[in-house]
Amino acid sequence: MDKRRFYDWLSRYYGIVGLFDDCYKRKALEFFDLKRGMRFLDVGCGAGFVLRQVKRRYQSVLVFGVDSSCKMAACARKDVLGGVSCGDCFCLPFRDGSFDVLFCSFVFDIFDFSEQKKVLSEFSRVLVPGGRLIFVNNVRGTGVFFWLSGFYVILARIFPKVLLNKPIDASFVVEMSGFAIKKRKVAGFTEILVCEKIWMSI
Repeated sequence: MDKRRFYDWLSRYYGIVGLFDDCYKRKALEFFDLKRGMRFLDVGCGAGFVLRQVKRRYQSVLVFGVDSSCKMAACARKDVLGGVSCGDCFCLPFRDGSFDVLFCSFVFDIFDFSEQKKVLSEFSRVLVPGGRLIFVNNVRGTGVFFWLSGFYVILARIFPKVLLNKPIDASFVVEMSGFAIKKRKVAGFTEILVCEKIWMSI
């Protein structure tokens, strides 16, 4: 089962399965700081939890979402009429410089290093100069979380088609791709990165 088919299947249960992810997405909302008229994109929007939160908190912001699972996108589209597309991180269905803020949670950590560079290039393309990129990723953490996440890594190698996300250190590839890291918050196995586009990656 490939990633897209897996998330199509998961869409039937995401209301329950996604509760853990939504907890960390809620923490990331404090970093959004959206202003009137801004354009916001959630890449890997899932069933639309963040899109609903943004629409409720920032009524003057234009909200868009994209997900590689068409069934996930259909779930989100119920609450964000016309603003959710089916697509993937490598070829976003938007023009250059379309967004002021791009949010991506528990998606970037699915890809390997070479794929991450391609994804960041595409994120940079659709962001305006100075636009913000906000990530929620799995990390190894510190202390007891470092050792527990090591156990997760072992399980992910045994069950690679089910445990798709993996702990990563995104800072290096983010900075080499034309973004400056402005804030970083780590909670357990998860980090929130707030980045700013400083040049167009190639």
